Amino acid sequence: MGPVGPTPLGKDLRRGNDTSCGRGILMKELQGIKLGETFRPDPELKTLFYFYVLGYILFTFLPWYVPTLLFTAEQGVIIVASCGLIVFIFLAVIWIQLYYRRMSYKLTEIEMEWSRGVWFRRMGIVLYNRITNIDIKQGPLQRRLGIASLMIQTAGYSAPSHRGSAEIKIEGVKQYEGLRELIMQFVRSQKSVGVVGAFQEEKPTDASMLDELKKIRELLEQSQKK
Repeated sequence: MGPVGPTPLGKDLRRGNDTSCGRGILMKELQGIKLGETFRPDPELKTLFYFYVLGYILFTFLPWYVPTLLFTAEQGVIIVASCGLIVFIFLAVIWIQLYYRRMSYKLTEIEMEWSRGVWFRRMGIVLYNRITNIDIKQGPLQRRLGIASLMIQTAGYSAPSHRGSAEIKIEGVKQYEGLRELIMQFVRSQKSVGVVGAFQEEKPTDASMLDELKKIRELLEQSQKK
């Protein structure tokens, strides 16, 4: 008689150990990201926001501000326009600093948490077993700065009404591919545990069905004897 192969549960446990080792290696490679601890986006995200503000000034504010300076002789109009530009830049810088400081994420064994917002705080928790897909979004400026965003979709947000949107967006990530793989490993491990649990829960149901069949057979035998 040959050696008996491992049971499905044994295979799952061995796969879980391999996955745990892989997660440990990824956690060491991901700088600034530790399990159970809060982490923030890379500071280059603030640089990206500054570029956005600069683009807004160049393409929205300057097209009417420059003609005002050149063709308007009234000093009051020029002063108001200049003060408006200064106030806008000041508020934009303050907003970027506050927005960055209040962005946070945290990974645990079973879920991930996120928080953001300047005037209105938004916080949420998403279980790994609800995650269906993780996309990497990277524009030209993000590529230049070496950062990207992870667009995390869940079962509810995969519906047609939420197509193209994400429930969680992790912005300003330097090692985005490694973080994506780490989260996907958590997702796969949670779903495999769910499958094993469902497999184990089916056993009592099968046993109860056999008992019912035995009772039916006994009843039939008794009726035939009568």
